Amino acid sequence: MDDSPPVSIFEALGAEAEEGILGVGGSNLEKIAVLHANPVLLPDLISTVRSIATCLMGLCILHLIIHSTVRGFVGAQSTSGNDSKQNRRTPLQNSYKATSLVMNGLLAGIGIYHFHVTLPNMSTPTERIEGHEELLILPCIIIAYNLWALPTGLLIGEPTEMIIHHIAVLIVGSLAAFFTNGFRYHTPFFFGLIETSSVPLVLMNLFRENPDLDAKHPVASLATALCFAISFLVTRVFMWLPQAADFIRLSGMLAYTASTIGGRTMLGSSVVVCLFLTLLQLFWAAKIVKGMINAVSPSSNEKESSAKK
Repeated sequence: MDDSPPVSIFEALGAEAEEGILGVGGSNLEKIAVLHANPVLLPDLISTVRSIATCLMGLCILHLIIHSTVRGFVGAQSTSGNDSKQNRRTPLQNSYKATSLVMNGLLAGIGIYHFHVTLPNMSTPTERIEGHEELLILPCIIIAYNLWALPTGLLIGEPTEMIIHHIAVLIVGSLAAFFTNGFRYHTPFFFGLIETSSVPLVLMNLFRENPDLDAKHPVASLATALCFAISFLVTRVFMWLPQAADFIRLSGMLAYTASTIGGRTMLGSSVVVCLFLTLLQLFWAAKIVKGMINAVSPSSNEKESSAKK
C-alpha cells in the first residue's frame, strides 16, 4: 500500500510550472516551508476569544440602543399620522442598516490607517504570512461583526449570497485570529479598507427601502448611489484583485509545503473562500456596471418610458 502524500498540482504540471508559479529557484518556497516549524495556534487564544466576546457584546448593546431609537422614531411618526405600512414593518431592517453603518465606518477607519501608516511598504512573503499580532483587533472585530450579522441577516431576509458571505468571512477571519501563520498582513485591506464602499452602500439601501425618504431627497440618494459605485469598483475590484492574488499565491505555497492533510485542507479551504469572495465581488461589480450603463443609456431610458406607457 502506497503511503506517500498525494501528488500536488505542481508535481503534476512539472518542475518548470512550479518554478514559474512559486518563484525562480524555489527560494520563496524554501523560506515559506520553514514557517511550518511555527506553533499552529497563537499562544494567547483565551485573550483573543475574550476580545471577540467583548466586541460582540458591545455590538449587541449598540444595536439595541439604535433599534430602540428607531422604534421610538417610528412610533412618533405613527402618532403624528405620518407612518406608512413599510415603515411599520422595517424597524429591525433600519436599525440593522444603521448599526452596520457605524461598524463599517469603524472598520474602514482602522483599516485605512494601518494600510497606509503602519504596514511596511516592502515586505517578504514570509512577513505577509506570519507575525503582525498587533493587527489582531481587526479579525476580532470582523468575527464579532459577522457573528452578529449572520443571525440578524437571516431574520431580516438578507439575500442568500450575503448569508454565504458572512460565513466565508468568519472562516478567513478565524485564520487570522487564531493561527500563527494567519496572513494578518492582509487584514487592514480585507477586513478594513474595503469597508469604505459599505458605508455608502448602507445609505443607498436606506434610501431604496424607504421610498418616502428617497422622494424627499433625490439628490442625496443619487449622490450616495454614485459614491457607492465608484468606491466599490476602486476598492473591491481594482485594489482587491492584486491583494487576493497575493493571498491565494502565498496560501497555495504554504499548503503545498504542508506535511499534513489537515494543514493542506485548512489552507486549501482558505484559498477556496478567497476565490469565492473574489467571484462574489466581480458578480456584484458586474451588476453595478450594468446599472450604471442602464442609467445613462438613452435606449434603456426610452424602453423604460415606453413600458410605462
